[in-house]
Amino acid sequence: MILPGTSYFEYLTEWGLGHRIHQTAEGLRALTVNALYRGADGIYVYNFFTPSDFDQKKIDKEGNVSIVNEMETMLTEGGDFEQSIDKPRRHILSWHQPGISSNVDWFLPHKFEINMPKAYDIFTGPKPGHLAYIVRLMLHDDPGYTTAAFKVEVNGEAAIQIEDLLRDPEYIYESSKTITVKHVSELGARVIQFAAGGETIKDGYNTLTITNVDDMPISVKWIEVYIGNELF
Repeated sequence: MILPGTSYFEYLTEWGLGHRIHQTAEGLRALTVNALYRGADGIYVYNFFTPSDFDQKKIDKEGNVSIVNEMETMLTEGGDFEQSIDKPRRHILSWHQPGISSNVDWFLPHKFEINMPKAYDIFTGPKPGHLAYIVRLMLHDDPGYTTAAFKVEVNGEAAIQIEDLLRDPEYIYESSKTITVKHVSELGARVIQFAAGGETIKDGYNTLTITNVDDMPISVKWIEVYIGNELF
């Protein structure tokens, strides 16, 4: 059974081309929360993993980079609602018409024209309580991406832009390459972030309305909601 917000695919180019990332502990927690909150009896995490595939970069608030293998964490926390609900998780914008033979309505990438808002509904489980609710937009390396300006609303209320997501200072983004990266910040040229007020968040679906308020079109390759206390 496939539910909105529980499927996982890199919306960078179709079917595995371009930059991609393996599933992470944060992503699996979001899948767990979404599925169990919507009434699934359980989740079976099939252990076919290659351990080295789950080496992920961790970047602290000072910008220090370390490598952490998340395989054991994913196997022990995957499918456990209580372990997943209060830890950092990433809800990735999914599609609503999956299937090999279906005509998938691809949400992303999307080129945002100037002052033409677009709304997306994303399922993020129960209200986050004490955890931050951060909307992340991953930008393509279009001209002007370094100074691109967006407005984000969550359920009609303006979210506040915060600092960009930190990345490995030695990493160089090259959009023409097809590679597997080890941190979500490396999937695009820049990741901008917006913090939503806790009182605006609803249980279940939330509507993200995104507007390009710059003076040139900019493509967004990936949209996700990060729920957690670690904002780096």
